[in-house]
Amino acid sequence: MKSFYNKLNVIITVFFVLGILFSAFNLYNLPIELEKISGRIDLTVIKELSPVLNQTSFIVGLTLTLGLGSIIFALYLLNYNKTVEKIIYVEKTEPQKKDEDSKEELAKKEDLAKQVKNIQSGLKDIKDRKSKYEKVLSSLCMKIDVSQGIMYSVQKEKNKRYIELFATFAYNLPESDSVKYEFGEGLAGQVAKEGKKINIKDIPKGYITIISGLGAASPNHLAILPIMEKGEVVFVAEIASFNEISESDEILIIEALKLEEVSLRAAKKVTSEKKADDKKEEKSK
Repeated sequence: MKSFYNKLNVIITVFFVLGILFSAFNLYNLPIELEKISGRIDLTVIKELSPVLNQTSFIVGLTLTLGLGSIIFALYLLNYNKTVEKIIYVEKTEPQKKDEDSKEELAKKEDLAKQVKNIQSGLKDIKDRKSKYEKVLSSLCMKIDVSQGIMYSVQKEKNKRYIELFATFAYNLPESDSVKYEFGEGLAGQVAKEGKKINIKDIPKGYITIISGLGAASPNHLAILPIMEKGEVVFVAEIASFNEISESDEILIIEALKLEEVSLRAAKKVTSEKKADDKKEEKSK
């Protein structure tokens, strides 16, 4: 609708300008036309009317020029007001947008923390460290609907660093067997070395095989993620899925598997609370 009125405004302005030009042409040619029909009009009368005709031409021309100027000025004011309104709108909405973005970011963090808490629930009764991670890995894989999960722990032996299979979900390996990779060896070893994730969305068929009671199948999505603590890789998570592993899934996997960090924070909190209690007891004495 706005574009229609804008086009109509342009058409009217064009016709007005053409009307000014046509009127000016006719006024200019009026004395000549009068001379052409001078057979019926006395020439002395035409000469006497010349000042009046000139005055009329000047007044009409001035009026039309002022009209054109008014239209141009009105169009300028209209565009200026639109620009000012747009600037005011931007000035008003920019803080609102930032506020909305911050609220959305906060909501995402709260939702992530809630999901991590649910995945890590029920760990208090489990004493064995490996069993804790296997429970979390199992809950995590079921939560994001992935087919297989593996965790490697970082080990150091003399001057060598390697990752060793630590916890699994739906991974077919005899308990007596072990899997190790040196830093930089294979995809998992490379992630351990560089501390950078790898997310493959179209892995070759047969690269990974998942065996269940229904048979064997090959997932086509693989994410290998570093679990960091104090700037160092402490675990490497390898997640295979038939569905795409999104960035939000990656964040959830990393945060949910930071059990060591959680336990360290809890230990620090207990220590600080104990120190505070000791100080209170000393003051009371």
